[in-house]
Amino acid sequence: MNTPSQTSAYFSRLRTSAEFATAIDELTGKMLEAQKRKADLVIAEDAAFFGQGDLETVQTDLRACNTEIETLERQIDGAQRRRQEAAATERLSEIDQVGKDAQAKAKVLADHLHRAYERIEALRSDLFEADALTVSLTAANNTLDAAGRHDLKINVTTVRREAMSGPRAPVPARLSRKGLVADKMLQSFLSLGGVLDRRATTGGNAATGDLVEMKGMAHHAFQSGG
Repeated sequence: MNTPSQTSAYFSRLRTSAEFATAIDELTGKMLEAQKRKADLVIAEDAAFFGQGDLETVQTDLRACNTEIETLERQIDGAQRRRQEAAATERLSEIDQVGKDAQAKAKVLADHLHRAYERIEALRSDLFEADALTVSLTAANNTLDAAGRHDLKINVTTVRREAMSGPRAPVPARLSRKGLVADKMLQSFLSLGGVLDRRATTGGNAATGDLVEMKGMAHHAFQSGG
């Protein structure tokens, strides 16, 4: 058995709850061994009462064994308290780390949102220009229709389809419901029948189709959680 000074020096080197748990396992193993020795000494003491062995020697060993068990029990209790204290400190450290990670992610989120803001504002400017050009081309087509020059008309839908075709980024598997709604809205700018398609989408005129499309998207956005 280690001396008190050796045990104290050993425990002073322990820092983490895992280290204290290992120490507790070691001490528990020693205590089980001591308890087994005690059981054997009790049997030897009974035999010594009837002349089988040195009673004084057996009783001296039994007292030493009892002292060892009491010491080990105190050491285990102390190690358990220290393990709980270390675990509490580790939990606080983990919470602090979660907070630091959250602050770092918030900064990255702000950067992404600001870039999205800049791109959306740039997109709005492009869409304003595209809308004005679409209106102008529609008026030109009407003029060409009236003049019987159908060969000079511009198919605005074909222009839009060719200009906005291309690969699409895959949707992340864990995208939130609000993220899915936002993605659907963004993709509606690229899709036939979407908000930029001036053809009628409900069997009526283009204005009616646009109005129904926008109302449907707005309703979906407000009704979806995230």
